[in-house]
Amino acid sequence: MCGIIGICGSRLISLKVSQEVERGAEWMQRRGPDGSGFFQSEGVCFGHRRLAILDPESGQQPWVDRCTGVTLVFNGELYNYKALRHELSGAGVHFETCCDTELLMQAYLRWGRACLGRLDGMFAFAFYDPRAHACWLVRDRLGVKPLYYHFGSGQLRFASSMKALFAFSDIKRKIDYATVSHYMRTIRTNLGARTLVDGVNLIEPGTDLYWNWEQGGVPELSTYWKLPSSQSSLTAADISFEEASEETRRLLDAAVQRQMLSDVPVGGFLSGGVDSSILSHLASQKAGSRLGTFSVGYDQEGFNEWESIRENAHYHGVQNEEVRLSRADYLSDWSWLVGEKGLPLSTPNEVPIYRLADSFSSQYKVALSGEGADEVFGGYLLPTFTAFDWDRMSRGSGEMDETCFKAAYGADVCGSRQEHFFRMNSWVPKARLKSLLNAGVCQFGSEDPVDLYYQKMFTNYADDSTLSAYLKVHARVNLEGLLSRLDSSTMAASVEGRVPFTDHTLVEWLFRLPDAYKMKLQSGLRVEDVRQKSVYDLEREGLIQSKRLLRDAFTGCVPERILKQRKVSFPVPFFDMFETEWRGLYDSMLRSDAGPAQLLCSDVRDMLLNELPVDAMLGWPLVNLFLWQQEFSIEFSS
Repeated sequence: MCGIIGICGSRLISLKVSQEVERGAEWMQRRGPDGSGFFQSEGVCFGHRRLAILDPESGQQPWVDRCTGVTLVFNGELYNYKALRHELSGAGVHFETCCDTELLMQAYLRWGRACLGRLDGMFAFAFYDPRAHACWLVRDRLGVKPLYYHFGSGQLRFASSMKALFAFSDIKRKIDYATVSHYMRTIRTNLGARTLVDGVNLIEPGTDLYWNWEQGGVPELSTYWKLPSSQSSLTAADISFEEASEETRRLLDAAVQRQMLSDVPVGGFLSGGVDSSILSHLASQKAGSRLGTFSVGYDQEGFNEWESIRENAHYHGVQNEEVRLSRADYLSDWSWLVGEKGLPLSTPNEVPIYRLADSFSSQYKVALSGEGADEVFGGYLLPTFTAFDWDRMSRGSGEMDETCFKAAYGADVCGSRQEHFFRMNSWVPKARLKSLLNAGVCQFGSEDPVDLYYQKMFTNYADDSTLSAYLKVHARVNLEGLLSRLDSSTMAASVEGRVPFTDHTLVEWLFRLPDAYKMKLQSGLRVEDVRQKSVYDLEREGLIQSKRLLRDAFTGCVPERILKQRKVSFPVPFFDMFETEWRGLYDSMLRSDAGPAQLLCSDVRDMLLNELPVDAMLGWPLVNLFLWQQEFSIEFSS
């Protein structure tokens, strides 16, 4: 796990630019405390920071092939590098190290850009090929590892973090208002490829970028991987639930085994939920010794899972350490993390994850984490199973009481899947934002970039069932956000987070299975039995089965109570803290004449200053933008 940065193009690299590359690499020191390296040639300068996991004594980067001059900087891990190494060795390739960096270089030299289809892992990398005067940037299929880029003035700049990219003086730190609107509505710091900084883009998951600067023009983006289409779906006649359960167990077990590949100790993050319990079960069978895990929580009642965590740890026989959080530390950690990553935080639990990783780093460098399980197995009932309500109302068959639908969603009917989806997937609803923000700041009409982005996704999934479409959209947007959160929080502590539930083979297979294998009404319930109940009612009464395949596949492998309990999101007392520890910062943001307060109408600012209690849902993104603007002098003026 590492940090990469670079610039390429037809212009000669000046001393000033090479110093900017060095500065950006230094700003990623926590992503790679074990070493650094630089490469410079005509029109190219690459930098690298290394967190040594495989073959710690070798594998220094940038990696330069002596014969061709092809140069590589690589962030991530290739879990199948031993198999590929065996294949290449059989074809006569000689290897000098046991690291996957050399393997990636040899794979490119042997197969060119077609090597991408052979890679199994999490990765973001950049190749410079002097034979073609070209640069090739790649991000892994699910977006576990980030890669930002900026193209302008005939040069392509890239880095693993926004902060590192800020080292380039040619990048203007001006806000992108479309992405701000998306951030306010969803607390996601990107809108597809767009980021909160105008002109800085994110390589999207499953996407690569290729640029030959001798041929001119702009870089070419290509999608090399996507979730399976509805045409490849399986039915219950193709595979039974029991067969699917058995295959789930096999695929996840194989994914955990691959992702425990390491030359340094591997541990895990343990919560009180089923996902980390399953990982602990699988990993403890392969660790060769007692698996070490770490857990985190507040001592404040209602904001920890200590009882369930201890039950999990005892059941699996793991040696678990509890990291106890103090509310008094949150604000300083919050501000520091914004400065470390170069972006606002997404969810409030980024700070606890950082604290967890920081304690974890005293004994381990590699952590297994449960991100992705809810997105791929169907764990979020309200954001996704609400497709059940949409189907009942859109059919006009009387399967759902209209009054019940209106009570749940605030409307007699929703005009589209997209509109309905956003009613349960908004941090701050669009209608509320329209009443708060200056008219010239964000577009809310027919050309609203946020609406157009989601419209394109829903169009792509028009042939899917409503539940399948909701699951795929949620996997695309929510999962990328959670993986970004995990990356920034763990790398700030120099820890590599691995996520077996995002194994692409497992994900591809799961998204081909029938909807009912993921989530459905409890056995015995018929649609006519719940005509006067919305999914909100059904969820509250425990009448929906979520993550059916995962729970069935690992029955007997985790504590029964843990297996059957409903999902509990990581609890952070941020509503309370807005009324107490954070109130002064919130008021300072509203009184500021610069930054995010400019987004708000003046009368709205006055109203919010006097409003009790604080609207924490609105306050969270605004204060994040405020901290970010102060740290990096982001330009908010239109």
